[in-house]
Amino acid sequence: MWRLPLSSASSTTKLKRSGRWLTLYTKLRTGKAFLLILTCFCAFWIAWNELPFLPHFDDSMFGRLTLFLSVEASLATSMLIMANEKAEEAQRKTIQYMMDLMVAQRDTMNVIRGLLEKERHYVQDSLDAVPSDQAQNVVVVKPDQAA
Repeated sequence: MWRLPLSSASSTTKLKRSGRWLTLYTKLRTGKAFLLILTCFCAFWIAWNELPFLPHFDDSMFGRLTLFLSVEASLATSMLIMANEKAEEAQRKTIQYMMDLMVAQRDTMNVIRGLLEKERHYVQDSLDAVPSDQAQNVVVVKPDQAA
């Protein structure tokens, strides 16, 4: 099986360029301007071959026009499918990144929660170590009362 050599910088640049061309083609292909241009092209083709005083280049009941439109549609379909696959891959990467970010945030919160719990135990142990006759002089400030 033949594979693209992805190790060289020039092949990567070519792939990026083809991806940009594919994206541009997809945007142009799905727009109103493309439909207008294609409609005008087909109207011109039919008019040219129907007017009796012009030389006809498609004498077989518009067989060449049908062939041209079939080839164009098959090429467009494959390019649109490739563009959709590229967009889906980008969405998958974004979703995976967001999931990894959420896991990292959860892990960070767990670490902070564990540190706060250790700090609370340390303070509680320190207070318990104070003799009972000096405990009345210790002032404990709770976090909600600090402000």
